[in-house]
Amino acid sequence: MIELHTFGRVELTSSSGQEIRAVLAQPKRAALLVYLAVAQPRGFQRRDALLALFWPELDQERARAALRKAVHHLRRALSDAAIEGRGDEEVRLAEEVVWCDAAAFETALDGGDPEAAVGLYRGPFLDAFFAPDAPEFEQWMESERARLHRRAFDAAWQVTEAEERKGNTFGAAYWARRAAACCDVVNRGAAYAEGRIVSNLLDGHTVAVDAASGKEIWKTRVADGRWRYGGSDAAIFHSIFYGRPRGMPAFGGHLPAESIWRLVAYLRSLEPVVDTLSTTAW
Repeated sequence: MIELHTFGRVELTSSSGQEIRAVLAQPKRAALLVYLAVAQPRGFQRRDALLALFWPELDQERARAALRKAVHHLRRALSDAAIEGRGDEEVRLAEEVVWCDAAAFETALDGGDPEAAVGLYRGPFLDAFFAPDAPEFEQWMESERARLHRRAFDAAWQVTEAEERKGNTFGAAYWARRAAACCDVVNRGAAYAEGRIVSNLLDGHTVAVDAASGKEIWKTRVADGRWRYGGSDAAIFHSIFYGRPRGMPAFGGHLPAESIWRLVAYLRSLEPVVDTLSTTAW
């Protein structure tokens, strides 16, 4: 199955795992594909609505021709069965042909599985993505980014609170860290300057891409994840609770343990995210 990843940087791969560059190299076609995969309500989308989103500067005839051309190229790059039409006025992305992480994320949440949903959330929706000459799409993208961000944060804290109710303190701390890392205020979003979009990624890198083409210009690591007194959640909790000689005072008598665990989660969110919970870290 073809996979479309929209959390973090956009990725599109074939069933064999090969990147489908023919689509990714054309931001507006990639944007159309994403919209068909994520827009609600799911299913068929009216062509007139797509014209207003992606080709507002063209008259009706030229805009319809641009849409037909984009759909043709998507079918050629993906599969003839990837995009279906219903009459002359509606099209949809075939979910049985193209899997999308954002769609799977919402399906998991709606099905009562927040842990699976958070596992799919790798970062802000369409992070550092830009589609030229499509302001209506840009507004939709920003709205969806905020909405999905809120859902991810709520889901992560649902799992955190479930672990707390079970008395699993370390599990709760781990999920609190995931909540802060993936979905809290540490994600500052992208910045634009001099034709470049600069964005911080969850793996500790900062990346700059060309705003017009989406091509990566440079990438550098800005976090090293080193801890002077031990990097496990328990070690960080110990440092905050008891303090350090000739350094940080003890906060154990001033803050409840729950608040300290949340602070641990925030501090750990500032280092590169590790998806696997290591039982040796405690």
